[in-house]
Amino acid sequence: MQSRWREDRENRARWGRGHGTRIGGVLFLILFVGAAAPAGRAQRGETCKEATVRKKSVVPVTESAAEDIYSNTTNSKGPLQAKAQLEALRKASLAERKNSKPAVFSPQKIVTSKSGDMAYDYGKAHVEYDLASTGQHISYEVEYLRVWKVNGGVCQIEGIFARAHKLSGITP
Repeated sequence: MQSRWREDRENRARWGRGHGTRIGGVLFLILFVGAAAPAGRAQRGETCKEATVRKKSVVPVTESAAEDIYSNTTNSKGPLQAKAQLEALRKASLAERKNSKPAVFSPQKIVTSKSGDMAYDYGKAHVEYDLASTGQHISYEVEYLRVWKVNGGVCQIEGIFARAHKLSGITP
């Protein structure tokens, strides 16, 4: 009887040690996977979350534009459907200006998808420059709507629509 009791106690002890090892291993695996998850998300690239859209609002549109961006602005006098067309418009506009300051976009509202793969924002942007031909100072606000989408792990502008609220001294 005593030997059977000892045998049961040893079996329980072995089971406990093995069970504890298994639980420890499972906990280690959970912690390891949990710690690696943020790194895995970072490798996928950025998302179009509010912080990303705000951060990219201070750089020129052409730097954040997707290759197939759809753009319709006061300056374009009609829709453009590629980053190359938008860049050509930017260069042509800059050739007619001097003392041009970068447009400052001020998002009034940013709405993002739960997954972070898309977003849109709208607000106002301030534009200011002098005409190269006359030196006349031009300053105005545009109201805009931008659509953002993750392309190849980068949050980019897929579409922008902007119209001048009031132009000072020139006709659009």
